[in-house]
Amino acid sequence: MAESLVELPDVARLSPRVVRLLGQNPGKFTLQGTNTYLISPLESSSSQPIPTILVDTAEGDEDYLKLFEDTLAKPPKRHISHVLLTHWHHDHVAGLAPVLETLAKAQPSLPPPLVCKLPNSEQDGDIESSISHLSAGTHFTAPASSSSSRILTHLRHSQSLAIGDDTSLQCLHTPGHTTDHLSLLLSSSQHDPVFFSGDNVLGQGTSVFEDLAAYISSLNRTLDVLPASGPARIFPAHGPVIEDGRKAVEGYIEHRLQREKQVVELMKESSPTGQKEDGSGMPRWGVMQLVEKLYASYPQSLYPAAARGLFLHLHKLGTEQRVLCHGEHAGPDGAPPPVAPLKTEYMELEWSLTEHEAEAGARASPNGGRL
Repeated sequence: MAESLVELPDVARLSPRVVRLLGQNPGKFTLQGTNTYLISPLESSSSQPIPTILVDTAEGDEDYLKLFEDTLAKPPKRHISHVLLTHWHHDHVAGLAPVLETLAKAQPSLPPPLVCKLPNSEQDGDIESSISHLSAGTHFTAPASSSSSRILTHLRHSQSLAIGDDTSLQCLHTPGHTTDHLSLLLSSSQHDPVFFSGDNVLGQGTSVFEDLAAYISSLNRTLDVLPASGPARIFPAHGPVIEDGRKAVEGYIEHRLQREKQVVELMKESSPTGQKEDGSGMPRWGVMQLVEKLYASYPQSLYPAAARGLFLHLHKLGTEQRVLCHGEHAGPDGAPPPVAPLKTEYMELEWSLTEHEAEAGARASPNGGRL
């Protein structure tokens, strides 16, 4: 049975520096909706607007825009100086144009925000097109002249953005869910750090990914920056706050490694077709054959999604030279095909363990076994 979703308020102050606005776009993949965040320094007695960073823009639903506008109208007075996009998916960037238009009306005397994200050569053009009808200087601040984009300010891994005198927001490249996925670490001398996980770690359930090897590496990178002891709160892009961030991330890694071990163990058995790899004697398995065995107790309606996930497990094992790929679309010497774009015909490929892997048995992946 699916886990019941925790009810979240439309607006919630999560810490002295962070306010969460719910994106008003609940759904199968967005859970309660996209969490957008306002990040500010501590309020002061100054009459000047507080510099504030907005993380993600949801989908531009009218109810969200009203919520956003109403929040800006309440004290303290804010100046949205940056809009950070965690990645290119629709439920995070589709609201960009209406949010910028709302800001131009709400803070006409203040400089418009920089629109920032990690670069993605395939998707950035679509984001730029979505706001190409808006004006630099009115709706957004153009990036530096040296930028490859006239609209988007591209962030760098480990780049820090100052928020007030004692607070910084560190930008971390954490690919896996998407190639351009951004996570953020909010640090202050006065409060415990907070990690914004985007879609890599969710408040409920587990995330999907397009590159498992990169995803596991990013989860380990997350563990590296979370406090080893004491509070390690995670503010996800979907779902409630995660109070024990380390436990959640470790659980994500363990879940994936357990599935990987199951795949390796099953591939030692004779495949249903009885096919053998030429000369080696290793059984060959198709993706759907693995799905039918590992997901035998699940409804067949879930098989396509399961097949995608198992292909990504096999691709990861292939890049680690633990399995060989066979078929028209296989790479040289049994290497897997590129993970993106994921083509339907890849599901027809067959896979076998390398002799070394079969002898070694199931073991923790060298790319993801660190807990």
